[in-house]
Amino acid sequence: MLKEKLQKLINELKIEPQNHEKRKQLAFLLIEFDAYEDALKQLKFLVKVISDDAMLYYKMALVYTHLDNFEQAEQAYLQAIDLAPNDPDYVYNLASLYDKKGDIENAIKYYYLTLDLDSLDANSHFNLALLYIKKEDYDEAISHLNEAISLNPKDVYAYFYLANVLQKIDDDEGAVENYEKVIELSPEYSWAYYNLGCLALKYEEHQKAKEYFVKTIQTNPKDTQTVRILAGLALQEKNADWALEFVNFFLQNNEITGDLHITLAQIYQQKGEKQNVISHLEQALNHYKTLTMPIDAVKRSLAELRKA
Repeated sequence: MLKEKLQKLINELKIEPQNHEKRKQLAFLLIEFDAYEDALKQLKFLVKVISDDAMLYYKMALVYTHLDNFEQAEQAYLQAIDLAPNDPDYVYNLASLYDKKGDIENAIKYYYLTLDLDSLDANSHFNLALLYIKKEDYDEAISHLNEAISLNPKDVYAYFYLANVLQKIDDDEGAVENYEKVIELSPEYSWAYYNLGCLALKYEEHQKAKEYFVKTIQTNPKDTQTVRILAGLALQEKNADWALEFVNFFLQNNEITGDLHITLAQIYQQKGEKQNVISHLEQALNHYKTLTMPIDAVKRSLAELRKA
């Protein structure tokens, strides 16, 4: 249907090349087809003959953004805002552009201007919170996340980031409450389970931590780091057999890494199987691209084992 409409507009413009309304429709439709260069040609022509149409500059800014020409996008957004200063969408998109560019101060400025025009814009509050997190201004971040949640009580990401910030400032009770809200809204959110597991570990609640880490794996079956943590907890309990069984179960559906070879070496170390320890340390070196332990440390351990 859209292709037919596109072809129809092209044919009609051949007959009526000065029909600016149809050319505008064509430009907007080309954007829908991701034909940004073609859309830009139409928009550049249109702004020469219709210089007071804010929507044209707004669409041009969107196109420039898709083409990664942020400087031209910025100028087009500013022109749109100059023509329609009370449109919050134009201001919000300029804030988003600055955000994408890493221009934190201008992004903050224009998100606030968006809120001046639309005080119920939850997205602006959320994005302000993320920027304040980058600035490590956690009080402001918490304030804006609470505003975002107030405006959109089902925003799982706002709850997650609020929990994360509270965790950073050691408000662990508040962090747990908000991670649990994340799980209530999105039961498959693996990072919430993982962070709850880490908080449980902080208070040496090992059984609770294990339960959260198992849920992490269930919701993210490729999470190697959590498998290693669970194996480490089992080794602390002198339960090398469970650790080995769990790692082998994980490896049925996942590729082995250098880090997992280190974990397997630790398991076999506890089981007293020296040759298996040596074998997995050697294989860890062969998988050095997925090894976080310093290579020299692995080599030293191997040398010591071979001498013993």
